[in-house]
Amino acid sequence: MHVCHVIYRFDVGGMENGIVNLINEMPADKARHTIISLTYKTDFAKRLKRNDVDVYEINKRPGNDLNAFFQLYKLLRKIKPDIVHSRNHPTTEIPFIAKLAGVRAVVHGEHGRDVHDIDGSNKKYRLLKRLVNPFVDHYICVSKDLSGWLENDIGIHGDKITQIYNGVDSIKFSPPEDKTEIRKKLGIKESSCIFGTVGRLEKIKGHIFLVEGFNKHLGKLSDHNTSCQLIIIGKGGEKDACQEIIESSGIQDVVSLPGAMDNVNEWLRCIDVFVLPSLGEGISNTILESMSTGLPVIATYVGGNPELVNDGETGVLVEPQNAESLASAMLKYAENTSLRAQHGTAARQEVDKKYSMEAMVKQYLHVYQSVLKER
Repeated sequence: MHVCHVIYRFDVGGMENGIVNLINEMPADKARHTIISLTYKTDFAKRLKRNDVDVYEINKRPGNDLNAFFQLYKLLRKIKPDIVHSRNHPTTEIPFIAKLAGVRAVVHGEHGRDVHDIDGSNKKYRLLKRLVNPFVDHYICVSKDLSGWLENDIGIHGDKITQIYNGVDSIKFSPPEDKTEIRKKLGIKESSCIFGTVGRLEKIKGHIFLVEGFNKHLGKLSDHNTSCQLIIIGKGGEKDACQEIIESSGIQDVVSLPGAMDNVNEWLRCIDVFVLPSLGEGISNTILESMSTGLPVIATYVGGNPELVNDGETGVLVEPQNAESLASAMLKYAENTSLRAQHGTAARQEVDKKYSMEAMVKQYLHVYQSVLKER
């Protein structure tokens, strides 16, 4: 079968990474894939391991670009996929266009809420999803939080929704035997505790609160002679705001923003605690990757985060937009090495039990095969 994945932009991101993993891990004799980016693609596309995947760019302009939708319609008529799998709010209208183009089956995925609708209450967005629902054959949600929202708030029938957790490559993301050597390789100085995060530097990711919390955290530790660092990996519009706080607080020697990295697995191996300060999430790939690497996780109590992090067992959950709560959680781990090790080991065990790549691929294949069988 031919599956066409339609996304807004093919660039670095958790959802995009999930698509790449799905395509790379799905047996070639089960499905072939096409990716259509409504806007553009970046070098992130090089992460695709299969050489039989076509990637198209529509170059859609901001707003209602009718010409872009017409170009998409023509492209779908040309490539004739069996399934169109659209994802998230920026592709909400795509199921209608796909059906108009004669596509046999349409699947829509919910991976996280829009930055302008963090709690899912936007009336305009809800109305649009209800209007498009008749053109969607099945929904896939990455978290129970999102599937419950679709069913209870949008009004989608439960039989039309499947919840599938993201899978993680537990071999690529595995605990290191020695952090010292990896830190030397990456040019990171030794510290009592190194905190890290990975993600787009955008407001919805909450990096400002992390930097502010770490600054408070440093002050609390000054009397304990404990040295800590914070590494923020990613790029985006909030970088300058974070940098301003770092410099005005005088913590530039212990807080670094190295930008986006291709070797995220190595960077995770060099840190001691992963922190995700998001204001909203679906199911975070970086949480799963960090747990797989054997790291305890500090995460905000939003979206699917509580489904992944067992508070007090594999990490700590804190309130969003609360620098003080983040500081308190970081202090807890910085001063207790054995707690870090205990929660990190439990996190890895949780990944081995519940979040394999094989299980994820199997569930997606089942949905794809089922919607085609029904049409």
